[in-house]
Amino acid sequence: MRPRGERHGMIFELRFLRYGKRDGLRYDEINAALGYKAFWRVSVSVSPNASDLYFTNSIPPAFSDGAGKSHWATSVETTFHRPLIDRLAADAGVGVSIPGGKGESSYRYASIGLSYGIGDVNVYASRIWTDTISWEYTFIGETFVMRQPSHADWVGTVVWTF
Repeated sequence: MRPRGERHGMIFELRFLRYGKRDGLRYDEINAALGYKAFWRVSVSVSPNASDLYFTNSIPPAFSDGAGKSHWATSVETTFHRPLIDRLAADAGVGVSIPGGKGESSYRYASIGLSYGIGDVNVYASRIWTDTISWEYTFIGETFVMRQPSHADWVGTVVWTF
């Protein structure tokens, strides 16, 4: 018997997601994914209205040239899903995020973790690493470069499929 959610052959998904409600924090995303037998998947995500990194990281628009403007952004990633025992599976992925804002740089990320299915719910525990993220901004006529060093965080996720 195959675990719930395992598919045969090629898989194609197209999703639209919306995050946030306040001005400057709204984020819409169109995500297209192609996969094979629920083991491998590659996806491309595009946002038509991502906010600038330096705006969302504390520089108010009144003091920053162009901050708070929305722009296109995209990310490309591939993930692997390997069933282990029953509905327990190992998951791993790598990707690159390409922000389109003024002065923003692309960065890479990777994840590894475990997932377990309970009925219509899947629970994920993952360790996610990001490369150094940097961006430039102008403050009162002077240009600065901000950097967030590489870091890793544990992330827990619960997905209910209905």
